[in-house]
Amino acid sequence: MGKLYFTSLFTLIIAALLISQAIGLLIPEERVIDLLGEGSGLKGIATGGLLAGLLQGGPYAAYPIIKSLYDKGAHISVVIAMLLGYGAIGIGRVAYGLMFFGPKIVGLRLLLALPVPILAGLIVLLFV
Repeated sequence: MGKLYFTSLFTLIIAALLISQAIGLLIPEERVIDLLGEGSGLKGIATGGLLAGLLQGGPYAAYPIIKSLYDKGAHISVVIAMLLGYGAIGIGRVAYGLMFFGPKIVGLRLLLALPVPILAGLIVLLFV
């Protein structure tokens, strides 16, 4: 069991690293800077936070993707919004939440989670 788990996890990590490298090669740096760079302000923070909330998989998948965007010019406020969007919104966890808690609690969780990455990104933008 342990060997099979390690093999599948290792495969996922390698795939995530390859995807993050592909993003780094396929998305032009100018585009990242336009959408998520220092001058993108609130729009970049909201875009980054909400897009990261749509990422699937564990941190081994999301973190390399976010890091590759940071390396391409995403502003630190956007990176913080993305990290919190991935953790707080976590659209991939909605199905599990619905099974255990039902639509009311899951809906409230999403409603309350949506502003978190945007607020955090704004705080970083204004004070860091």
